[in-house]
Amino acid sequence: MMQYQIVGKNITVTEGISSVITEKLQRLEKFFVIDDEVTCRALVRSYKVGAKVEITVFTKMMDLRAEVQHDDLYAAVDLAIDKLVNQLR
Repeated sequence: MMQYQIVGKNITVTEGISSVITEKLQRLEKFFVIDDEVTCRALVRSYKVGAKVEITVFTKMMDLRAEVQHDDLYAAVDLAIDKLVNQLR
């Protein structure tokens, strides 16, 4: 089971944003051994135009990181998850 930490800079992380990010990050759980202690930190930043999402996954063997800036916050989350999946493959 992954542990999630979602932090907002210049934005209040609502329950909706948190649940969407957590739900999408759960797609990564299939890549990890069940006994591993995996921590995932998502940093969400809001700018005048657009948003930036930084996701870091900490494991015993290595750390994975993806950073995406996009006009739409949810699109940025999707692109960051896709980057992490590509790194894991």
